[in-house]
Order: sequence, then structure tokens, then C-alpha cells
Amino acid sequence: MKKPLVSLASTITAVALVLSGCGESSPEAESSPEVRDEGSSQEPASEAGDPSDGSSATEEADTDGSEAGNEASEDAGGHSTFEDGVLTTPELKIVITDHKVIPVGEEGNEYGDKPVIAFWYETTNLTDEDVSPMDFIFYFEAYQDNNPNAENTLEVASLPDDRFLDTQMEKIKNGGTVENAMAYELDDETTPVDLVASDFMTEFGTTTYNLDGSVSNTVASDESAGSSTANEGSTGSDTSGEGEASEDAGGDSTFEDGVLTTPELKIVITDHKVIPVGEEGNEYGDKPVIAFWYETTNLTDEDVSPMDFIFYFEAYQDNNPNAENTLEVASLPDDRFLDTQMEKIKNGGTVENAMAYELDDETTPVDLVASDFMTEFGTTTYNLE
Repeated sequence: MKKPLVSLASTITAVALVLSGCGESSPEAESSPEVRDEGSSQEPASEAGDPSDGSSATEEADTDGSEAGNEASEDAGGHSTFEDGVLTTPELKIVITDHKVIPVGEEGNEYGDKPVIAFWYETTNLTDEDVSPMDFIFYFEAYQDNNPNAENTLEVASLPDDRFLDTQMEKIKNGGTVENAMAYELDDETTPVDLVASDFMTEFGTTTYNLDGSVSNTVASDESAGSSTANEGSTGSDTSGEGEASEDAGGDSTFEDGVLTTPELKIVITDHKVIPVGEEGNEYGDKPVIAFWYETTNLTDEDVSPMDFIFYFEAYQDNNPNAENTLEVASLPDDRFLDTQMEKIKNGGTVENAMAYELDDETTPVDLVASDFMTEFGTTTYNLE
């Protein structure tokens, strides 16, 4: 069976269905920053950069200030860097002045259910473009490397310092500097936090913050550093062997006996079953579904997630003599994966997930067809008994 091209619209619809998780919101949707009630009266969660001292962090920022930032970005030919807690881009400079862990219930984390790591920082506008303290969230992501298989991205927490309730969205003037704070929910209280700066396309650098208040190391964004950073904590594709196999095959991709191998990833389907309407895993559907459990292994340093399954596979029931019958993607059939289905898998790491398709009848076998939208790699047929 030749697999037809999949439209972008149908792919987006399918992803939305899977992420719905039987009516629950996805973890990505919960990551936007929250602003706590202005009615609460609190002291600052940290004295870092307190404007009342009239100097300290602000004067240091002025010393390095907009002129130094402009010189740095011009000297770098417009390149951006993040070293020792200082992000410099052609548009702005962000200087992290302090960080600390705030336990649940303490000032700055009164309403959370996890401890947080809070960062205080100063943002300087280096241009006439719009810049605000909240631009921090577009440049930084925080990670705790406590999962051997997947990158553990931390969720953004509520504002940890009430002093900035009214200023966090301010438009900063050219050459002006405004202080703010940002916090992330910790998944444990021992693993250091890697703060990674990028523009979503290019990584500028990483600074590691220990939870005892110290800073252990910083990694620049040159190519050699980026390569070593990507391989830290992973077993690598050479260890797993799958990467070598795909390279030995001249980069060809195959799908045989429920195993998809491409130069980028390997997907192994470990189980499948039919779930009737109303049963666990299909509580909200109006059709029975066929669910597949699978493991995705990343064979490169490129971005790979369990949801890549949806871009490689389509399911069919051959019960129409005139046309190919493509099955619709159903909701996530296993709640265990609500928080992990979008994880970024490390080089050599393996993450489990599940995917389901709505059945049009309960007797015709399902053909699972793998392709890259242009070339078909193979088909595996799954019976419904």
C-alpha cells in the first residue's frame, strides 16, 4: 500500500488530539508564567539587586552596561553569547545577579506545590526595539539532568518576588536597565540546574547553578563546546549500535516486524491492543481504538521526541473496495505518558509512549505504514483479535 502525502492541517489536528490526553491539558500548556495576586503583601524573596541599596547589581550592570554590551555584540559580529550568567545579544543584555532555592510555602513560593529555583536578573536594552524584562522567558530554558534518557525541562513557576508585580512587563528604553525575577519548579532538591540560552534555533551557552547557591560551571556556545555538551550524560548512538546500523545501510530507513529504523531514530512497537468505547484508555471516545505502545531511541544529537511517531506512521483498515481508509488519530490511550510524550530524548536515550487510532470496524486488520511523507519504508499488519 502506497502511503499518501499527509497534509500539514491533518498532522496538526492529530497532534492536538493526542496532546488532549482524554480531556486533560498538556504539560506544555501549563508552562506560562503566572502572576500572583497583587493583594498579597510580601517582603522581597531576596535582597539581590534591591533598588534600596542604590548601587550593587545596578551599578555593576551600568559598568558593563549598554555601551559594553553594544561593543561586545558588535565585536562578535552580531553573535550572541551566554557565559558566567551574562547573556549578550545584539538586542539586549541580561545579567543574572542572584539565585536561590525557595521551599514550598516560603516567601516567594507560597502557592506552589514544588520547591523552586529563583533567578534575579537585570535586562538592558541595547537598541531602539521593544525589550521588556519578560524577554527572559524567550531566551532561557532550565533543565535538571536527572533522567538518563530524556532532557528534563523545568516548568516556569509563579513570580518569586512581589517587588516586580508592576514592572515585569515594562518597555525598557534604549540603554535602560530594569530588574526582575523568574522561577522554575524543581523536580528534586539535589540535581544542579542548567540554564540554557538560545533563540530557539541556536544555543548561546549554558551556566550550571547548584542548589546550595553556588555556580559550578559555564559552557560557551562554540561548536566544540556544543558538541561536548550534547553528549554529556548520554550513552551515545555508538554504544547502542542502531546508529551504526543505519549508517552502514547507507542512510536507508526500514520498517519491519514493528521496528522502524532511520538515521535519526529507532521506534520499536512493543505491544498493541483494541480498547472498546468507555474502557480505560478510551473513556471519552465514540469508537473502539487500536492502541500501540512503543519505545523511541534517539540515534543522533538532533531533536527527537516520542511524538515523532505521528510524523512517520499512518494506520489503515482495508475495508473499502474503492479507496484507502486512513484511520484517525485518537486521544492518548495511556495516562502514564501525559507528562513525557513531548520530552526531548537524549542521544542514545530511549523513552516509552503510546499512540491510538480510531477503528472503523472491529474485524479488519490494521496496516501500520511507515514513511517520511515521500518514501514508504514498510508495513506491518496487526490483527484485532
